[in-house]
Amino acid sequence: MKRGRNIRALRSIRAMTFLEVLLAISLLGLLLVGGSTVLFSLSRAYFTLETSPQFERHTKGVAELLHYLAAFSADPNAPAGLHFGWEESPASKKPTLSFSIDRDVPFFVSERVPLPPVRAYLEYDKDHGQFWLAWHPDPAFTDGKVELQYSLLSPWAEDIEFGYYDEGQKSWEFETASSDNRQHGDERPARIRLIFENEGAIIYENLRMEAQNRNVLVY
Repeated sequence: MKRGRNIRALRSIRAMTFLEVLLAISLLGLLLVGGSTVLFSLSRAYFTLETSPQFERHTKGVAELLHYLAAFSADPNAPAGLHFGWEESPASKKPTLSFSIDRDVPFFVSERVPLPPVRAYLEYDKDHGQFWLAWHPDPAFTDGKVELQYSLLSPWAEDIEFGYYDEGQKSWEFETASSDNRQHGDERPARIRLIFENEGAIIYENLRMEAQNRNVLVY
């Protein structure tokens, strides 16, 4: 009789041990799921704290470079005091912001030393989402040929927005570089801003091209 009670007690102990094993496995699974969630959250936090500021610095750097080029641009065809041009690019065959640089700028690299005056055009490649400067040396130094070269500005381009003010209607009209039906293509815009996109984050950079005593293209 006593032996029977001992056997039942032993079976009870074994059963409890099995339940404890199941409980331990369940707890381990919960810990693994919780740990992966925490790891994912930490990764997202790292992206937010580290990658996003770098993206923002990048967009500001692109805008500052264009401001720098505008400050040293000497466009003979532009109205007096304006340091930028607006003309059809030989690359895209569309009117766009242009610069005439008559001094050494480290951004432009050529086999010609010293680098002759260059003409640069702001380009938006909507197929690949990129901003470029298409540029060429003065044709006087290349036997009359336009030898186009390309320098990447940003691989995170979303679009370029051009603003035009209608004096009659007292209202603004906006067009984008990606549009195939631009109504004001030949007209110099009053506002320009670059639109960047990276991992769902969108940043707008306004271009302020300085004139002699005022800002133009202020957005």
